[in-house]
Amino acid sequence: MSGFCKHYPVGGLADSTHCDQGVDMQSLRDTSVVPHRFPCFTAGAESLCAKYEGYTAEEIAAEDKALNEKLEHLEALWTRQSEECPHCGSHVERMDQVGKCVYARPCGCRQGQGRVHAAWKTAHS
Repeated sequence: MSGFCKHYPVGGLADSTHCDQGVDMQSLRDTSVVPHRFPCFTAGAESLCAKYEGYTAEEIAAEDKALNEKLEHLEALWTRQSEECPHCGSHVERMDQVGKCVYARPCGCRQGQGRVHAAWKTAHS
């Protein structure tokens, strides 16, 4: 978030070639260096887009706080100190391993990659 323009697409360039202000980001990239630099974030950009609008320190602090709270909630679920899905708020009865991913059941929300924590391993897993 820090250094990025407020108008940069949430999914980045993989999801969109235009920002929320309609600027074609591909047309503004600096192709004289590899990897190409975009004027959508301050790190390494020679110049910023005319519509660049950075986040304030307060917005960054609020986003950091929200992210930390979400991570704490997720850790509490993984270690079974909580049985509430951090994504949808449903009661979690079990965690299932599907390939490399871990899913909460019955809601089905993906909780991340890795292995089901020992606290969730039961005869049903």
